[in-house]
Amino acid sequence: MARAQLVAGDRITASGWQARSRAALAAIADPKDRAQIEADLDSLSI
Repeated sequence: MARAQLVAGDRITASGWQARSRAALAAIADPKDRAQIEADLDSLSI
């Protein structure tokens, strides 16, 4: 959702989704899965 909002030009909403996504990372048990998603979030220019 963060990327979609960023592409749509809504940086404020994108930032909110990025924060929610980062908070949800703690619930991902597999470190490899967590690292992949974290890298994707890091790639967003928000």
